[in-house]
Amino acid sequence: MYRGFKITKETIEKILEHKENYRKEYRREAEEMKKEIKSKLEKHLILGNKIDVEKLREEWFPTGKYDIFLSHSHGDIEEIEALAGYLVNKKGLKVFVDSFIWGYYHELLEDLNKTYNWNKSSKTYDHSGAKWCCSNVTTILNSALQEVIDKSEVLFFYNTPNSITHDYKNKNRTESPWIFSEIETSRIIRKNMPQRMEAICESAGRKYSDAYNMKKAKFSYWLDDNHLTKINKYQFNEWIGNVEKNGCLAFYDMVNIPNGELGDLIKTGKELDKLYEIVRRKSNYER
Repeated sequence: MYRGFKITKETIEKILEHKENYRKEYRREAEEMKKEIKSKLEKHLILGNKIDVEKLREEWFPTGKYDIFLSHSHGDIEEIEALAGYLVNKKGLKVFVDSFIWGYYHELLEDLNKTYNWNKSSKTYDHSGAKWCCSNVTTILNSALQEVIDKSEVLFFYNTPNSITHDYKNKNRTESPWIFSEIETSRIIRKNMPQRMEAICESAGRKYSDAYNMKKAKFSYWLDDNHLTKINKYQFNEWIGNVEKNGCLAFYDMVNIPNGELGDLIKTGKELDKLYEIVRRKSNYER
């Protein structure tokens, strides 16, 4: 992970004007992926066999390299699907929507309990067995999410009343253990400059390197998101409007970039570099 940003509903209001169109584009692709992954789960649930966690995680949670990881509350799923649809189809970015795999979490738990913990005589689930399955699946899910965050270049945290539920002792609070885990991971995880930037900075000089209804228990997690940079709607609209100004894009022209792998990396990272430049200009102005 290289950068983390906070966005709000106001930030992406332009995209939400066409919410249903962008949602359809994203959901069409997501459903195809879901069918493929779902079909691979059944072979892991053969009674009497040990479950290969490594293989299960590879097929259940494809932890490839993504451009943007979207952290959000499930209560905002429609808006997040619209944002993902825009980023994928208009910006050409590879986007990971965390709630996309929450459905697998519950489905896999249900399948495991039916396979291993169903007592036919009492017609109930074995309590200790169900707890054991739940703890294992939760561990697998959390480790997969952490790996995806590590491999993603950018994290967007969708800050809404659904994700930040209240304030206590001058600290933001969330009731979601998943959001807590993701934001904490983004805070403490190593920060890696993208390869394309390292290569360019090395050739041009280090001085340019920073250019860029059921009652249930509720838990209150602190949420330290001060490490995430807030993006306002004007900056975001400039980015989605493809406004190119002198800055990091001009910087590329200063460097003799060879054809091949580095050129491909620059091409795929250009959209994110625009975002870094827009945020950087604001930071310099406020000093």
